[in-house]
Amino acid sequence: MGESVRGCHHCIGTGVTVANLVFNFVEGQARTGEALSEAAVGELRRRFITGLTSGYDFFETIHRQCMEASLAPERGQFARERVLASVLRLCGLHAAQQAFKNQIACSDLRWLDEFFCAFARFVGEHIWADVDNVMIDAYVSSAAIHKARLTVPKLLLEPKTHEVVNRCIGIFTNNKECEDKAEALTNSVNNHLAGKWCISGAHPAKTTPGQVRQFLTLLPKETHAVMAAVHR
Repeated sequence: MGESVRGCHHCIGTGVTVANLVFNFVEGQARTGEALSEAAVGELRRRFITGLTSGYDFFETIHRQCMEASLAPERGQFARERVLASVLRLCGLHAAQQAFKNQIACSDLRWLDEFFCAFARFVGEHIWADVDNVMIDAYVSSAAIHKARLTVPKLLLEPKTHEVVNRCIGIFTNNKECEDKAEALTNSVNNHLAGKWCISGAHPAKTTPGQVRQFLTLLPKETHAVMAAVHR
C-alpha cells in the first residue's frame, strides 16, 4: 500500500466503508418491496452486527494501518492546524529551498516545517479568513474516497483544494501582490520563529523581505509544476 500517513482519514475511511455496508444491507431489504417497520429495522441491525465477524480481516487491516501510521516519523501532516500547511509545503517546497537556502542550512529541515506553518497562518489572516474550514472540508471529502491511502498529493486532487490553491497562491502571479505582501509575510514568519524557538533580535533563521519576495515570485510557477505532476 505504501507508507501510511497519520491522520483521522483512517477513521473517516472506516466510517464511510461501514456506512456503505449498512446502507447496502438496508437497500437490499428495500428491494424486496416490503415495508421497513421498526421491528424489521431491529432485525436488520441484529443480522448486520452478527455478520461483522465475516469482516474481521477488514478490521484487522485497518488496525494495522493505524498502528503503522502512528509510528510514522513525520509530524502529523493532517492534524487540523496543519492541513493547509501541508498543501502549501507540497506546492512551495522547491521555491522555499531556492529562496531560503541560508535559513535551511543553519536550522535544518525543521525550518521548512515552521515556515509553512507560518505561511498557512498568514494566508488565513490576510488572504482568505475561511481557508482552514475549506481545507478541512476538502480533507474529509478526500478521506472518504482514499481512506487510509490518503496522502497530500491525493488531497491536492480534490476540487476544494484546487480552489484554495488558485485563490491563495494564484494571486502571486501578480507582481504587485508579491511586493505588497512580502513585508507582512516576513514579519509573520519571523514572529512565528521567535515564538517557537525563543529567539530575539537578528538571527540567521529569520527571513528578509527580499527573500520572501523571491519565494512568492517563484511560488505560482512551482505550484503549476506540482499540480501537473499529481494529475499525471
